[in-house]
Amino acid sequence: MKTGKRLLLIPTDFERNKLPASIVDRWLSEGHRMELCGFGQIVAAARTMKLLSFESFAEVYLLGIAGSLHAQAPVGTAFKFGSVCCDGLGVGQGREHVSSATLGWQQWPNSPVIEDKIEFMPPGDELPMLVSVMAASATPLEAACRRDRFPEGIAEDMEGFGVAVACRFASVPLTIIRGISNVAGDRNHADWDIAGSLEIAMQLLERDVWGDSTENA
Repeated sequence: MKTGKRLLLIPTDFERNKLPASIVDRWLSEGHRMELCGFGQIVAAARTMKLLSFESFAEVYLLGIAGSLHAQAPVGTAFKFGSVCCDGLGVGQGREHVSSATLGWQQWPNSPVIEDKIEFMPPGDELPMLVSVMAASATPLEAACRRDRFPEGIAEDMEGFGVAVACRFASVPLTIIRGISNVAGDRNHADWDIAGSLEIAMQLLERDVWGDSTENA
């Protein structure tokens, strides 16, 4: 069981309202905090930095939904990620996009160095990579373009990289857990499983923080 005060970040009220009440109650009863970080990388980064500037935490958790980019991440599962990369920063769109890293443009060249990929778990853990985007894939073709650019990425979200940047500046450990609610590029919400994926994501949180043996993805 981990010790120390922790901050759980949820992007939206929509996601927070679907979390199992029993786990939320347990989290809050132990003195941890739960806050919204907001939707999208920019607001999430700013909100996280503000929270970390006024209070000390042993660790930050980011939990929410994500879209699958890979068959190994089917709808209704959840994953703990070991790294997150930024898609969209650079030049061009679609298959013409060239990343800032490829162009040699560093987002922040001083310490801590911020690159287009941030690793926050030991490499030996072999945890999957998350792709953070400014706009979610609207079609299977857009999702395929992302898979081509990030073959290691198994899912896309819209806040992970921003939160990771804030935690890197604040020198606070980060854990990202995402429930796979949909296939990236599929905008038919009838195919989505938001509640189920969030429930499994919370089970992963239980296991990671408290060492519970709850079954998950």
